[in-house]
Amino acid sequence: MRKLLTYSALSLALLISYNGCKKQTEVEEETTLKPPACLIATKTTKESVSSYQQSQLDLETVTIGNESVQVSTTQKSVYSYDTKGRILTEYNAYSGAKYDSVLYKYTAGAVTIRTINLTDKTFQTEVLKLNKQGLAEKLINGPFPTSYNASYDQDGYLTSLTDYYGVPEKIENGNVIQWVFTLEGPGTGDFPYIYSYDLTKPGLPPIKLFYGKSPRNLRTKYTVQQTDYKQTGPVKYTVTYTYVFDDIGRVKRQIEEEKDSGYIFGGNDGKVTVTDFTYLCP
Repeated sequence: MRKLLTYSALSLALLISYNGCKKQTEVEEETTLKPPACLIATKTTKESVSSYQQSQLDLETVTIGNESVQVSTTQKSVYSYDTKGRILTEYNAYSGAKYDSVLYKYTAGAVTIRTINLTDKTFQTEVLKLNKQGLAEKLINGPFPTSYNASYDQDGYLTSLTDYYGVPEKIENGNVIQWVFTLEGPGTGDFPYIYSYDLTKPGLPPIKLFYGKSPRNLRTKYTVQQTDYKQTGPVKYTVTYTYVFDDIGRVKRQIEEEKDSGYIFGGNDGKVTVTDFTYLCP
């Protein structure tokens, strides 16, 4: 496909963008929250090739159980951090020759997030209030209609959260275990998201430390179920997570498999998303 970048061009574009913009972000505020020992340096996302995702970039065959699925790269992201583990820059390249960059500027009690669409030269800005730990408490200014509101324990794990859409999330031991999305009108209703975790495995290190360390553990599954008065039974959507670890126990690959029994999200039954991580260990 003519619009798709080659893998080397994708990496080169990210490198040029990083070198050209990394000096634009300033850091002023002290934070007491201890960062993870290792930070995520890059994240590469691949999706199954289908009528929904026809990219042929960096094509790979992934085996899940007894089935083989072809996946190709749809996004590659590169991150930089300060010495306190706070994100400074984020550069994203997408299939279809689309790019954006995100710059994070920390001042006393706040972080300003500026997202620049490098493809059409548009941008948006939001500002979050930070607590004494350097963690986001409230949305001060941004494109969203409702306020983000969060609280944390002394270790930086979420204890309560109302998200950008004004929806409260149920949190247990630093893990979000339930989120309910509601659609109003005939034929709609509540869509409860129920999350499960492997309590023996620590979660991935946070890319944006100011949002806290949640989840505490590795997610293994989530389900979305809707029961509507016009339907004969429940409609269920499930995402199952499996992981590949490196020699020292870090997640190097996350595999998500979707099952949509009732077309809640357009009938993406069998869709696979693979996410690869590399790490920076200061």
